[in-house]
Amino acid sequence: MRKQSKKTANKGRKISFEEKLEKMVNEYRQEKESLELLNEDAPEYQNQLEKCNKLFANVERFLNRNR
Repeated sequence: MRKQSKKTANKGRKISFEEKLEKMVNEYRQEKESLELLNEDAPEYQNQLEKCNKLFANVERFLNRNR
């Protein structure tokens, strides 16, 4: 006879599409707000701009992947 496999009672909850999208967009908006507070001549401005561009690209890829 086969041994019964143990099933985990505590399975992780899957995040729905809308929740994940909302989380990603909120993160982008927060970073964009902090970018707007910086002066364009500041050295942190370029780093923040790159971070915002990466977050925007991540959101675009997520939308294209889940259409």
